[in-house]
Amino acid sequence: MPCPCSMTGVRSLVSAKLGACPRCVAMAAGGSVAGWTLTRALRRGGAPRLVYGPVRLAAITCSLLLAAHVVAYRVRRRPPAFGAPL
Repeated sequence: MPCPCSMTGVRSLVSAKLGACPRCVAMAAGGSVAGWTLTRALRRGGAPRLVYGPVRLAAITCSLLLAAHVVAYRVRRRPPAFGAPL
């Protein structure tokens, strides 16, 4: 019996949710905006790098996740090629 946390299980979960779940897309967008806003505020406030570094890393991660959602959505919603049967 394969492990439930195997890569095939993770891939199927990601392919099912990525770009298809509006809640997940909204959470990624909110995390990205909040992360970059907090990073900018901490940086302007003069916080040391040890403080704003992890916040910046979280903002980058949420931004990459949002980009992955957008790409997956666009690929799934791609119109058929010209002349292809519907």
